[in-house]
This record gives sequence, structure tokens and C-alpha cells, in this order.
Amino acid sequence: MQKVSEKNVRVCIFFDPEETDNEDSLYLKSISNNPAFDFLNDPAEDIYSLTDGTPIND
Repeated sequence: MQKVSEKNVRVCIFFDPEETDNEDSLYLKSISNNPAFDFLNDPAEDIYSLTDGTPIND
């Protein structure tokens, strides 16, 4: 398998606006069931922790 990097992609998300009460929940439901994001279940993708960075105090 050849690794491809530094490529531009275009992502289109289609949904029926009549069936959406809450667009955020529709989006989250869509991506949580999409096999394209299965790689995020790989423990190697967990590169950050709750102790990384500094808090924003606005």
C-alpha cells in the first residue's frame, strides 16, 4: 500500500434539511458511523492527552 500525503481533498456531506432538527447531532451521527474514520480507533492515533497544552482562560 502506497502512502499518499500532502494532497488536497474535497469533502461533501449531503443531508435532507427537512429531517434535521439538530445539525450538530446529525453530523456527529454521520461521522461516527462512517467507515472512513475507522482509523481513529487505532491507539497510535491517540497522540494527545488531557495534560497537553495550556488552558484557555477567557
